[in-house]
Amino acid sequence: MSIKFEDFRDAYTGLWSAMTVRPDWTQRVTDAAKRIFANKNNYHSVESLTGVHWFVVALIHQMEADLDFGTHLHNGDPLTARTCNEPVGRPLSGRPPFLWSDSAADAIRFDKLDQVPQWTLERMAFQLEKYNGFRSRTEHHINTPYLWSGTNHYDRGKFVRDNVWSDTAVSRQVGAMPILRELMKLDASIAEVLKSEAPLPAAAGGAPGTQPPVTASDDQDFDLKELQRRLQKLPLYRDEIDGICGPHTRDAIKALLITRQNSDWLGWPASRLLIAGKQALCDLDGIEVGDIDGIVGPQTQYAFSVYAARSRGDKTVETWRDEEEKKPPIVPPPPESPPPASNVVPPPARASNWPRQSETTAFYGEVGQHQTKLVFPYPVCLAWETSTIVKSTSCHEKVHDAAFRILTRVLDHYGLDKIRELRLDRFGGCLNVRRMRGGSAWSMHSWGIAFDFDPDRNQLRWGRDKAAFARPEYEKWFELWEEEGAISLGRTRNFDWMHTQFARL
Repeated sequence: MSIKFEDFRDAYTGLWSAMTVRPDWTQRVTDAAKRIFANKNNYHSVESLTGVHWFVVALIHQMEADLDFGTHLHNGDPLTARTCNEPVGRPLSGRPPFLWSDSAADAIRFDKLDQVPQWTLERMAFQLEKYNGFRSRTEHHINTPYLWSGTNHYDRGKFVRDNVWSDTAVSRQVGAMPILRELMKLDASIAEVLKSEAPLPAAAGGAPGTQPPVTASDDQDFDLKELQRRLQKLPLYRDEIDGICGPHTRDAIKALLITRQNSDWLGWPASRLLIAGKQALCDLDGIEVGDIDGIVGPQTQYAFSVYAARSRGDKTVETWRDEEEKKPPIVPPPPESPPPASNVVPPPARASNWPRQSETTAFYGEVGQHQTKLVFPYPVCLAWETSTIVKSTSCHEKVHDAAFRILTRVLDHYGLDKIRELRLDRFGGCLNVRRMRGGSAWSMHSWGIAFDFDPDRNQLRWGRDKAAFARPEYEKWFELWEEEGAISLGRTRNFDWMHTQFARL
């Protein structure tokens, strides 16, 4: 029976979106993910050798060897000799005892995982199930416990030994997919790399003039093959345009980074090198991308979308904001009830006297000047790298006190647990001297008078039908900003819901 990825893709999409972890398995899932995360450097070493994402290697290691670094990833045989079980005699080169990373890289190449052109959620589920075998699905018609054990998608049934099936036996091993979701909580970049192949939901209808113009926001026209084509033209790459991040592609990216005077890439895994290579090409083409750091934040996302749009001949991605800025702002709704009492000192009346955007230079001075340190009153992390804790940020000295009062009142109102639940601790940036994304004028970030939070769930082009901050539970969040005279672009323009600023429209 020929099994094709395309036959199962939609099923994987549905299973992933509907997956819930059984309450009595929650701790086991969390523990498994934390153990993997603690060994992240080991998996990065395999990624550097193969180009396969570290978390793919990690999940195979979890499922096949229970994270035992003393055995071959191929089959669990000890590293003190070549494998004696199928596949026999691996690795072919080298002498025992083998380094775990070298043997694991051989296992990845043996199963051709280094030839997967693009990793997505669905592709990962397929490759993991293929690694273990499809017989649970094709012969016994259940969702394989290898992927779904511990979730609502699996009850019972498993192979109790080679070729012996039991309809009543229950797997006690945590499935790969719930662990993957937990890993995404520990490292938000996984979700950026591992995009779903599910189609985007259709936008909900709205009143005329309340939605930003629709353009593609993904970077599907800036894939690995496009990167290879560009590297080939420079010329830094002389191999096939195959969409595989092999050693020649990685070497070409490193050469490109050197030409851009970037030497920070030493030790970066293949996935980060790939992003850095795309960032460097954007920079080469005059697209504002921010730091060439191999990390996908909001500015990098925007830069990739601009690159893709230019490839299609679409100029609106870079200009739509100029037209939007000419439109009258939407009036935010009044609060439904009086604000509750707070032990935080209320803001002074003069706090609402902020300038219009057209007056920012006269009021705040030149871009990037008159900055001071704002220490966050509660723990904050980088939105795109949640393991990085941010204790402070640079902001304009004139907005410092108001911003500190707002965030202190946020802590007072919501409490730390609710802040984390609502992701009001996912910081997207303040000072950043650049042009508006989608426009030609200076961004309010250039003066350090704008603050972004949770950009992943409140992306630039999303309206209230998709943005998380448009939901009722964030009403108080915006009230606290507005009481200090700041405005939300989400509430006044219905785009960029992550963004609040101390400048009127």
